[in-house]
Amino acid sequence: MDVIRIRREIRIRDKFHKIFKKYKNPDVLAELKRQRNKVNNMKKYARETFYEKVNDIIDTYNNTDPKSYWRLMRRLIKQSGQSQTIPPLINPTNLQTAADNIDKADILNKYFCSISDIDDTETHIPIFESRTAAVLESIVITNENVSDILKTLKLGKASGHDKISHTLLKNTAISIARPLTVFNMSLRISIFPEYLKQAIVLQFFKKGDRHLVSNYRPISLLSCVSKIFERVVFRYVHNYFVDNSLFYTFQSGLMANHSTVHQLIEIYHTICHSFEEKKHACLIVCDISKPFDRVWHKGLIVKLKAYWIKGKILEWITSYITNRQQKVLLDKNYSTTGNLRAGVPRGSVLGPLMFLIYINDIADNILSISRLFADDTSLSYASASTAELETTLNADLENLNKWSKRWLTTFNTEKHKFC
Repeated sequence: MDVIRIRREIRIRDKFHKIFKKYKNPDVLAELKRQRNKVNNMKKYARETFYEKVNDIIDTYNNTDPKSYWRLMRRLIKQSGQSQTIPPLINPTNLQTAADNIDKADILNKYFCSISDIDDTETHIPIFESRTAAVLESIVITNENVSDILKTLKLGKASGHDKISHTLLKNTAISIARPLTVFNMSLRISIFPEYLKQAIVLQFFKKGDRHLVSNYRPISLLSCVSKIFERVVFRYVHNYFVDNSLFYTFQSGLMANHSTVHQLIEIYHTICHSFEEKKHACLIVCDISKPFDRVWHKGLIVKLKAYWIKGKILEWITSYITNRQQKVLLDKNYSTTGNLRAGVPRGSVLGPLMFLIYINDIADNILSISRLFADDTSLSYASASTAELETTLNADLENLNKWSKRWLTTFNTEKHKFC
């Protein structure tokens, strides 16, 4: 049912109500009752239609589009009257309180940028041995590459600072596919355009005290044109890793036909199997702190070289991840621009892939079974001896600690779970 039409009929009903209240005319009362019944029936039909669509979505749900599913769930269970206004924020630098939106935006942006500050002045770049004999050193973008991506763009996605939306790109796919192969120029000169490195950041409250900036999570809006470019590069790099079996065996993030459900089933099966063999089973779940924001650029480049991503494409990726900027948008007010010195772009297409490559060796010296889903790491081990169980898992936790220090990452001990 058309919402605009329902609103129009409601206005007519309210008009009849005002006239009857003023003149007490029985004919107007009859029209009021007729119009009121009409509005109630329209609202009832709209409600029934909505829930039928909800049921259809739930019934036909599959793992191919989990974002749409959970977006719907959040909409259904959203509490009414919940305020999203950001209260005055405490500046962590001087502990002063800021109430002005521009000041609050500046405080948030400085905090978000500070997360990516990595001091590597006293750090030597670790030696990382070559992992393959294959080579990826160049990418050529074809008209078909761009056209295929434009046709599959999902509408409704937010646009970046350039205001170019998915709707515009998809509706003009035939006309702009060939001009967008100008991306090849960027790959040939190994420079990612500075204009496409700018991000608009929205803030999302997590939990706790709303006055503390540490309780907000950044959500970056990037150029849709940039993400089309990234999707093409993503395909080549991701396929290169898959074709040469370079990804860690138990990594489920960004893997085709893998999901958290598959990983949970594997863990459940392992535990049940250990119980059948009368063994003690233990599971430790670890969480990397600020994973995307703390990727050490020098370390990532070393690892890319070890996977024999070299030449023009390596130089282009280096340009892509460095010298990025962002500013926070808060109630139509922008903060000053901040620079990011580490990390991979949030909200990007290539960012998650670069992060997977960065942590791909995390389980190299692990004795237990380590399963990964992006930044989430689980260690599971079973043994008839509790002493062996304890020794093995403690050794694995120590190896994880050494890995994190070597590659300048940290684990969030507050989120570690032991069972």
